[in-house]
Amino acid sequence: MTNQFSSLSDVGNVTIYWTLQTIFYSVMVVCGYGISFKNKVCSDRYCIASILIFSIYEGIRWLRGADYAHYYMDLTEGIWAENPEPVYKLIVAVFSNFPFYIAFIFYGFLLITPVVLIIRRYNEEAYWMLPLFILIVTSSFECFIRQYIATGFFLFGFYYWIKENRKTGIIF
Repeated sequence: MTNQFSSLSDVGNVTIYWTLQTIFYSVMVVCGYGISFKNKVCSDRYCIASILIFSIYEGIRWLRGADYAHYYMDLTEGIWAENPEPVYKLIVAVFSNFPFYIAFIFYGFLLITPVVLIIRRYNEEAYWMLPLFILIVTSSFECFIRQYIATGFFLFGFYYWIKENRKTGIIF
């Protein structure tokens, strides 16, 4: 009897994974540096680039993460959790009609967008804030999807709060 996990080919090519991971981190360092520019147009381009790259990279992630199968089944077969959050139920209802990876891209978008908006407000430190955030979050994002959806909403609220838009901040 053979072990189904006996070869590395079952989990994908490790060299390709680490090459993509290295490129991803390098690009995020460049984007952090670009956000720190005083030129608003240039800084905005790096903000958009970092949001898109993070969303796509974390959305299409080779079935990595302990809970990936669970969230995949939520999107394709219906929610398995007993008491899911209302916002999560809404997200699953909306994205169940699309290919499943679109929802994962959206989850990444919900997390990175408020972070980039906050970092842009304090752009002098962006060259270290964005790469540090990416290093801290990327390994755990794969396992705590719903928690990071909630974190994204919290960070949106925090962003509006520091912008002195208290009503919008409280809504989030």
